[in-house]
Amino acid sequence: MKIHKVKLIDGGVKGMEVSYLAPMKGKSGITYEHEYSTRFAHPVPHELRDNIKRLKKHFIKIMDLKDKADIRITGVVTKSDGIQITVKQVIFNQYQTGWTSPFITAESEYVEYNQLSTDVELIYQQTVEYVTLAQDIKPSQYVLDLFDEKDKVLPKAIKAMDYTREDIMSMSENDQLLLMKEILEERGAIVMIDQEILESAPFEA
Repeated sequence: MKIHKVKLIDGGVKGMEVSYLAPMKGKSGITYEHEYSTRFAHPVPHELRDNIKRLKKHFIKIMDLKDKADIRITGVVTKSDGIQITVKQVIFNQYQTGWTSPFITAESEYVEYNQLSTDVELIYQQTVEYVTLAQDIKPSQYVLDLFDEKDKVLPKAIKAMDYTREDIMSMSENDQLLLMKEILEERGAIVMIDQEILESAPFEA
């Protein structure tokens, strides 16, 4: 999998969009590289999310912004002409607009290009693991993360029962899993847990 673009969906809570190149051999004997773009619904692990968000330090230096600039890193794109960081700029604590850096190459004036390139390579390596190993996060952590989304309304599954962080932590692992499933479904994901997969199978194993 030759990744050249990643984009967090809703900060990674709703997954990630990944664009990659893959070879396909034609009947003529010529091998073509096709571009695919796939949206993966499972929540992005914290380590990968954090590494993407750490690109903010590069974006601020490249764009000559102040350290306190209210921007959120959404992803990164790589092409033959360099590396581009994509962000959302937050205005008045609510309005968000898309923004990108110029493509940065080894010939650019950006002195930390080598570190930027290394950081992006790590992100892509972790993205391959996220995609191929279906890595996500623990149900308890997924639900607790929602309390940190200050600019968003809590899901109905939490508001209806007036759950607190303490309530979540006191739940059994099974109840946390069921709550995570309910929230994911509320947000439009199609998900099943192991028992449901077995019950819905159209054939016997």
